Amino acid sequence: MDHFNFYGLKLSLFDEPELFRYINETIQNKRKTVCFGYSLGTFPYFKKYPEIAVYSNRFDVMLSDGRGLYILNRVLGYKLKSDISIPNLSWKLLELANNEKYSVLIIGSSPENNRRATLNARKLYPNAKIIDGISGGSFSSSDYQETVEYINQHKPNILLIGVSSPKKEKFASELKDKLEVNIIIPFGGAIDILSGKSKPIPKLIKKIALGAIWRFVQEPKRLFRDSILYPLNVIFLLIPSLIFKVYILKRPFSIPKFYNKNCEYPIL
Repeated sequence: MDHFNFYGLKLSLFDEPELFRYINETIQNKRKTVCFGYSLGTFPYFKKYPEIAVYSNRFDVMLSDGRGLYILNRVLGYKLKSDISIPNLSWKLLELANNEKYSVLIIGSSPENNRRATLNARKLYPNAKIIDGISGGSFSSSDYQETVEYINQHKPNILLIGVSSPKKEKFASELKDKLEVNIIIPFGGAIDILSGKSKPIPKLIKKIALGAIWRFVQEPKRLFRDSILYPLNVIFLLIPSLIFKVYILKRPFSIPKFYNKNCEYPIL
């Protein structure tokens, strides 16, 4: 898997057939891979949680998790081949599990939401081995041992982590080597789509980069910051600053450092 440095962030170069060949080979050869992704709304998180950049730059595959970041890459001359999002990757992985009879474990969210997501996965993908999920508690360090023991007891081919940032990134990064799994996807709020709590983004809405608005309309109070304030911050502050510094002043630019002066991390 090839990668490139997008102003301090690791992004991976692949088309979808390449990605799924890589994932299938990882499972069949019993290797271990973490797949994650950035959206435009992720970047302001670096101000309060600079560790997200640390964790994400260590992951094996980094997607453009949102049409906006894909469009920005193309406009700036980078040649991303795919705009597959984390939710869409998760659904296609469940289809792969259904076709190949792989095992899947969903962790995170409330016990009831996790239970509904697990039951829906079993209905939609009857040939996959969908293991009973667990909430994982608060995903604090004190909860890790019990969660890791449960995961390693079942040894799923695919692990879906349905908690918010930075908990999901921290869990995947710090515990990757201790987990007996093959594919790790920190899929966050996608667990709400799988459980039926939220509706998936229609293809047309995603294509015109309005997925954040779609999410906001469903949960306006909870998602006002992530779906409205943060994307606007990127559009009106980050992008003009990047263009001015890189294309006019001809100077280096770091997206993580733009939000946190102490946030400059190597891409591994």
